[in-house]
Amino acid sequence: MVAKKIDRAYLLRRSEEHLIRAARASDDAARVLHQRFADLYRARANGERLVQQD
Repeated sequence: MVAKKIDRAYLLRRSEEHLIRAARASDDAARVLHQRFADLYRARANGERLVQQD
């Protein structure tokens, strides 16, 4: 099975959208969630893989 390559511009755009949502979030939990998604999209656009560290 071949993995579908996602457009880098799309990933960067989604990252920016989440940064905007984080800035507009009314509570800390939502802000942290959107910031995390922004970081993940940006990392994926740059070819990095972020692993959850608990």
